[in-house]
Order: sequence, then C-alpha cells, then structure tokens
Amino acid sequence: MGCSYCKKKTIAKHNDAISCSCPHKDATAQPWFRVVANLSDSTGTISATLFGNEMKKLTSCTPIQMMNLFEEGRVDDIEDVVNKFNGQEHIFQLKAYQYGSAVNFTVLSIDDTRTNSQI
Repeated sequence: MGCSYCKKKTIAKHNDAISCSCPHKDATAQPWFRVVANLSDSTGTISATLFGNEMKKLTSCTPIQMMNLFEEGRVDDIEDVVNKFNGQEHIFQLKAYQYGSAVNFTVLSIDDTRTNSQI
C-alpha cells in the first residue's frame, strides 16, 4: 500500500486515511505495483523496479484487481496475469539520470514487439 498522492509506502489498509509527509491532507492508502524485473538486450542486463503504470501496461490488470485476486486466494489467476508478460519481448525506452552515486532509470515507454505497438 502507498499514499494515494506520492505513493510513499504505508502499512495502512486499503482506503484508510493516512498521515503522509506529502502536502495532501486527504491521502488514503492505495495498492500499487512494485515488481523487480531483469531487462536484457545484446549489450547486457539491468535489474529494474517497475511500478504502477508500467506494470498496469504489461499485465492489463490494475493494482486493485491484483489485490482482490490475492485476497480471494486466487493464486493461479495471479500467476496467469504475471505469465502473460513473463518471457515476452518488449522494448523499453529508458531515461538515465544520476541520483547521488547511483544511476537510475525512468521508463518513458514500453512497446510490444509482437504487435509493434506501444502499450
């Protein structure tokens, strides 16, 4: 769960009002995607953490839908959602930036190589 505005992690339950360090006073706890993935091409592999919109594009599933599947104990359905994109080829357009001593990346777009279209 995270803040409905800044996505900062919280241990509150879905839709509970939360006190967050962001300037919004009406923040609530909302589910968010956070998945670690290995992205590879001919030059090498990077480990990337994919969040909300990127995962929603890849899975065609919202974080709330995924949370509901989990709460209903539908593990097979969760695996089906994940396996839809697992092993598939996609083109990720990344923007690199320096943050302290680390180099970070922002996903600008994701293209499906099977349909040659942006997802």
